[in-house]
This record gives sequence, structure tokens and C-alpha cells, in this order.
Amino acid sequence: MIKLSNLFIRFTTRAMVPPSGSSALLSFASMIKLLNWGAVSFIIVYRCEQTYKQSDRILNIIDLVLVNKKNSNSLTNTLEHFRNLLITRPIKFHAVQFFTIEYTLLVSLASTIVTYSIIMLQNMH
Repeated sequence: MIKLSNLFIRFTTRAMVPPSGSSALLSFASMIKLLNWGAVSFIIVYRCEQTYKQSDRILNIIDLVLVNKKNSNSLTNTLEHFRNLLITRPIKFHAVQFFTIEYTLLVSLASTIVTYSIIMLQNMH
């Protein structure tokens, strides 16, 4: 994404002009690719966060059923076991076990791109 933002800024500010002079088309293509990768990143993070919220909802429902209902012993044991599994092994999506996919990832990705773009714009002659 940083490479695409770099190309977009360079073509837009005319710091890099291709020999054929078609910088408007290349700038537009870089912008569309950047927006596409941004949309894909947002969708991935949004879906992962929805899964995390659903896991919390399941825990709340299990707690309500255990507290407010009179259940059989087997159902109570099963629900408690499932609840313990959800608490001890929460659902988390990782990128090769390197980082967790959350909204903080999206914020850090955007801040990195903006910071790099500002530094690049300041250093252009």
C-alpha cells in the first residue's frame, strides 16, 4: 500500500513522468489499486471484529442460560465446558502468528501510510 501511495503521489505531483506522458492514467490506476487494498483490509478487519463480538455474545447467552434457567446436569456441564473453552481459548485471527487482526491493525496501517506519504512529500524537490 505504501508503494501504491508513493506512485500515486509521484504521478499526481509530476515528480515522476513516464516517457509516454500518460501520468494521469497511471496516477488513476495507482489510486484505484490503493483504494482496493484499503477496502480489502477494512473488510478483513471488519469481519474478524464481527467474529470477536459474536464470541462475546455467545458467552453472554451461556451465562444467561446458566443463571436464569433450570437445566439438566448434562446440559449445565456441557454449557460450562463450552464457556470455559471460549474463555481459555478465545477466537483470534492472526497473520502467520505474527500479529492479531483487529481495528488497531487498521489504524496502525493507515498511520504508517500517512506518515510515509508526508515524509515523502516533504523530501520531494
